[in-house]
Amino acid sequence: MNTINQLSNRFKFAAFLFSSALTVGVGVAQAREHSTAAHLLWPAINASNLSVGAFPDPRDVRRVIVSLPKREVRLLLSDPHFAEGLFEVHEWDYVFNFLTGRGQEYQTCQYKVLFDDKMRVSSTHWRDPSCADYLNEQPKVVPAVIPVAPRLITLNTTGLFKFAGSSMQDLNAKGRSDLENTAKSIAGARAKINSIHVVGHADRLGVQSNNMALSLGRAATVRQYLVSLGVPVEKISIEGKGTSQPIVQCSNKLPREKLVACLAPNRRATALFEAEQPN
Repeated sequence: MNTINQLSNRFKFAAFLFSSALTVGVGVAQAREHSTAAHLLWPAINASNLSVGAFPDPRDVRRVIVSLPKREVRLLLSDPHFAEGLFEVHEWDYVFNFLTGRGQEYQTCQYKVLFDDKMRVSSTHWRDPSCADYLNEQPKVVPAVIPVAPRLITLNTTGLFKFAGSSMQDLNAKGRSDLENTAKSIAGARAKINSIHVVGHADRLGVQSNNMALSLGRAATVRQYLVSLGVPVEKISIEGKGTSQPIVQCSNKLPREKLVACLAPNRRATALFEAEQPN
């Protein structure tokens, strides 16, 4: 067993966002033997893209059921935690942590999702079958001693933009609302913002050089909106990724209007908040 305090300097979701982006660029699995439901192969935990496991919402893991499309699995669990690739592979592996109910103690579990030829879930597996028990009602947490060091808060908020747009008017209402709520929640927790890193993205339509500028413009718009909410501008850094990190893939055979709609999730800007909450 481990404790949350042991993660204080190692657990950075920002590192995960950048390392998982590498798998998106590859999109295919490395050459290796693959698992079947009757013969499961488990990677070493230290080969994960994460220095420690993620803490999932058990409700999201419960929603991963047979026949669920791969895209829905990704939305629920995020990218796989190992370098097996994304789009053409038939298995994803994860490293999850679950609180045991004894203070800040947690157990690390390995979880595998297998996909059929239609890239739908065919089965799910735990390396330790007892880990499935953590998907039931969470045990009552025993109050723990409040640590002396400030608590690190990381929040990830995404806003979507209209096609070919990067201005404040092009940022959808939900994106503006989510950014505002995140900023308010940090203020309500009396937390001190250390940094906010905003990354803009574009879909693959149009000229690549224009898409790079468009992605940077979207990041700049989110920075402008956060500043209007009272966030110090010097705390915010921005970056444009162009079309290099899509989260959906759409067929070119679709009519133009439907293709634009299909690619909407790729026209986004994501803000990663890092703050410290006093004890």
